[in-house]
Amino acid sequence: MSENELTVIGDWPELSGQVLEQVLCQEFWCEGKLEEPAYAVGLVVAGEAYRLRLNAGTIFLRKGERLDALPNQPDGMIQYKVVDLSQNEGLGGTTITGFEKRALPSGAEVAITLDDGRRLCFVNRDEVTSYQLS
Repeated sequence: MSENELTVIGDWPELSGQVLEQVLCQEFWCEGKLEEPAYAVGLVVAGEAYRLRLNAGTIFLRKGERLDALPNQPDGMIQYKVVDLSQNEGLGGTTITGFEKRALPSGAEVAITLDDGRRLCFVNRDEVTSYQLS
């Protein structure tokens, strides 16, 4: 795969005009340090669940899969925490006006544009996924 090639595993849906009900980000923590703010993403759009994961130039998108909590290690060294962006950032109930993907150098991006003018981007660079809301 070339540096700017994008691979999508799963069918890319047309989500424009659909209501965004829920956005969950699963954070990956190691030894008390946040290593990856968006290790996995759970979306519920118009009643349909999607699980999103970005890894280098590959986007995994699974329709019908909810974001399941991963087990933490008993010693607390590895932890997965779930952040509800739909509640914390007031994204629930907005309408999606754009759902786009693109390749980046050493990564990929998925952008969700909303009817209130905001844009939620999940960006993977060097195998670490984070999110930006603007």
